[in-house]
Amino acid sequence: ASDNAAGVAVMLELARELSDVDLNVSLIFIAFDDEERGLFGSRHYVGHPILPLDDALAVVVMDTMGRSFIDLERWTLIVLGTEFAPELGEIVRSRGGPELVLLGTDLVGPRSDFAPFAAAQVPYLFFSNATHADYHGRGDRPDRLLYDRLDTDGQTIRQVIVDIAGLDRRPQYLDTAVYPASEAAGLVSLMDTIENERSELSDEYAVLFDDLRERLSSTPLR
Repeated sequence: ASDNAAGVAVMLELARELSDVDLNVSLIFIAFDDEERGLFGSRHYVGHPILPLDDALAVVVMDTMGRSFIDLERWTLIVLGTEFAPELGEIVRSRGGPELVLLGTDLVGPRSDFAPFAAAQVPYLFFSNATHADYHGRGDRPDRLLYDRLDTDGQTIRQVIVDIAGLDRRPQYLDTAVYPASEAAGLVSLMDTIENERSELSDEYAVLFDDLRERLSSTPLR
């Protein structure tokens, strides 16, 4: 349900709402298949696009939505991709609330359908509420989604799309990432929340957190 029926549902709702809005651009809504085995759907589209990729302002991808990140009380909307497109970063920051966490894509890796577009240097944004206890499990059921939060995040994404469509100039894909100024503070705050809410962290998370803190302190551009 969270991964990824909720993302598809948000996409369909955005298509319905935006169909009546004069944006002066073309919008293409696609639910890519075969992501889990190797991003085959999005890779195929990038190789055989409906419209030239050079004409694309941006691609917006939603994946694993509607559940709190690792079931924390705190709600988090994670966004990747702003480090390669400053114009998109400005829009996201202007529309996001305190739940927004902007991360560099390198901290997550090419795990969803934005990756083939990134390889083709198409500006992208990836929105996700991220993993939870039932990720890839039988417990990922519709009754466990938080629909009010899903709706709020969907409306944020909707406004971001409208703002992108209204840009005066095409976003540029940077050759070298410029990481969000808020990234380190947002990530440290999130890790602190996890450590405070969970008295005992698994060895996997302890290693992950140590790695993230090392990356943040050792990367000159951060």
